[in-house]
Amino acid sequence: MSRSDAEDDPFALWLPSCGKIEGGRLHGYSYTFQRFVGTGDRVRIEAAVTPPNWPFPKIMLLERADYGAFHAVPGEGAKRIRANELVASSTRASET
Repeated sequence: MSRSDAEDDPFALWLPSCGKIEGGRLHGYSYTFQRFVGTGDRVRIEAAVTPPNWPFPKIMLLERADYGAFHAVPGEGAKRIRANELVASSTRASET
């Protein structure tokens, strides 16, 4: 399914592959998406996060309180990831 097809899908979830975190404990941090991880009864986001003005990223499993939203940095051309299938496969993996 192309992105234009999915824009008509009200259930399509898109996540910029890298950008800035808005809101939550990690507000202002840069992130690079790694993968979705199924843990128990929920799916978490694994990302490399970097505080402002700090050169070394840290891989973290993000809690819901860590972020409000993910935003691509304008002009960076961050690839958009269609998250629906990744979330579904992470959920199935955590159930086995």
